Amino acid sequence: MFENIRARAALALLPKKATTTAAPFQVIATHPADIAIYSNMTVRKATREGYKISVYVYRSVRTIIQAASAIPWIMLDKKGEPIENHPFTAVMAHPNDVFSGQDLIEFTIAHLELAGNSIWQPLIVGKTLREICPVMHDLV
Repeated sequence: MFENIRARAALALLPKKATTTAAPFQVIATHPADIAIYSNMTVRKATREGYKISVYVYRSVRTIIQAASAIPWIMLDKKGEPIENHPFTAVMAHPNDVFSGQDLIEFTIAHLELAGNSIWQPLIVGKTLREICPVMHDLV
């Protein structure tokens, strides 16, 4: 009985067949084809909204960030022995005026997990690395 009612309702809701040979739909351009359309979506906005929407995404990414950022940064020579007082280790301890080494790694891993990409901008004076700054990759 319900099958008959469902079939009749489906037939009533179906559009009637067109008698013309025109396309079943028509595309109307509302924007010129030679002008780019930019969205107001940024990586920062997307990650904040993603964190707000899903507790599971937040907790998963946060767990990965905490585990990976706890790994100490050391430089090794060709034999696998740690190099004491290497310049990169000193820069990673305090990469710039805004971020600590822990903050930089957490920021990097969060971007890798949520956006799939992370970019660092090194500041090199002479031939010496002075600072490392994270760069929002949607602005590059």
